[in-house]
Amino acid sequence: MNILQLLDRRPDVPLKLRLMAVQGGLCWICHKPICLEKGCMNYATRDHIQPVKHGGTAQSNILLAHFACNVARQAPKLMEKRRTYMEWALSRVRRAAPTVSDE
Repeated sequence: MNILQLLDRRPDVPLKLRLMAVQGGLCWICHKPICLEKGCMNYATRDHIQPVKHGGTAQSNILLAHFACNVARQAPKLMEKRRTYMEWALSRVRRAAPTVSDE
């Protein structure tokens, strides 16, 4: 079982913590470190990949981004944002999450 499957089995873990683990502590837009502490310069906000106004409300539609990155990318062309996300997601999958023994 890999780390992503383990986190999916833990709905008691807050979404931001699960996303932080999956994203390796990096903003999905600029790929620089993010933090979860309010007041931190690199504070992570939830970014909807597909805008809410276009039906993007599921948790699987959310990634963490810096506030500044999130604001700068509000309402871009939807297909461009999806393409950027897919490229980023594929690069994360290629790095292969570490496996966790299923004991």
